[in-house]
Amino acid sequence: MNINSSVVKGWAVAASHALDAIGFNGDELLKNSGVDLSQDYSSDVRYSSVQTRYFWSLALKETQREDIGLHVAKFVNPITFHAVGFSMWASATLFDALNRMVTFDTLLNDGCSLTFTTDEEFATFSLSVHQGEDGALVSEQGVDYFLAAVVKILTDMQHSPFAPIEVSLQRRSPQVDTPWLKAFNCPVSFDCLDNHIIFDLVLLNKVLPTGDIALATENDKLVSQYIQQYQLQNTVRTLEAKLIELMPSGVVGIDDVAETIGLNTRSLQYKLAQSDTSFTQVLNRVRQSLAKQYLQSSDKSINEISYLLGFSEPSHFNRAFKRWCQKTPSDFRLKSRI
Repeated sequence: MNINSSVVKGWAVAASHALDAIGFNGDELLKNSGVDLSQDYSSDVRYSSVQTRYFWSLALKETQREDIGLHVAKFVNPITFHAVGFSMWASATLFDALNRMVTFDTLLNDGCSLTFTTDEEFATFSLSVHQGEDGALVSEQGVDYFLAAVVKILTDMQHSPFAPIEVSLQRRSPQVDTPWLKAFNCPVSFDCLDNHIIFDLVLLNKVLPTGDIALATENDKLVSQYIQQYQLQNTVRTLEAKLIELMPSGVVGIDDVAETIGLNTRSLQYKLAQSDTSFTQVLNRVRQSLAKQYLQSSDKSINEISYLLGFSEPSHFNRAFKRWCQKTPSDFRLKSRI
């Protein structure tokens, strides 16, 4: 099973505007990568790492700009980072803003982790990309975009000349490094062991005129609520994916499945109840969806399908399917192919 991750919607809006600005159809390119902004009206929408990585590869191919991530970063604003953006903007200092971004990094993109460390003079903001079965969950263009977006937001908040001390990137050295030097306004190194930005600690601790502790705290509460709900929803998605993986081997009991996703039975039941569902409901939903796909789109026999769905006997599958669809599997297959 592929490890996946997701990112908040804001990056896609910035990408669309950025591509339009250089003569490409941003919405069309996003749609080709599976991201249809015209269908997504909620700020809580998230897109998978599969979609985002495919988008960056298409954008790189279409524009022939190796700095495309940096270009997209020019179009970010507080909304880009969901409620975290507003918490950052209301922070008393840039130091507080970066701390908030690290605290709530799961909301922004759970395909990477952010850390923030300090010594007597400097602060280091680091981005570590997680690995999936088919490679890094965030592409090098995605890393360019995110780190340049961080610097852009901090610069906007500062309202005065601002620049990091230096930037280090794991990405391959570009043919021309001028766009990176311009975007970060400091020395940039490539082919490094990690991705990080070093800031002057004194500059980060300057009090900002836009700081509003009460507003920042209220936004922090909204972010925490969103993350809690997202994690609950993610439990359901994790369970669905694990059931698809395990059902052909006949493993459909809650105790065994819970163990494979690192939870005890009671914890899994509690998390599912908070999402207004149960193990049995998720199992039946997955089975019903896959059963319809198999019957409509494959030549697998009814017996074979029943075992792929984890039923011990074909008769059990027949009874369950008739309860779901008011038809037998054979009748459903026949009518779906007329």
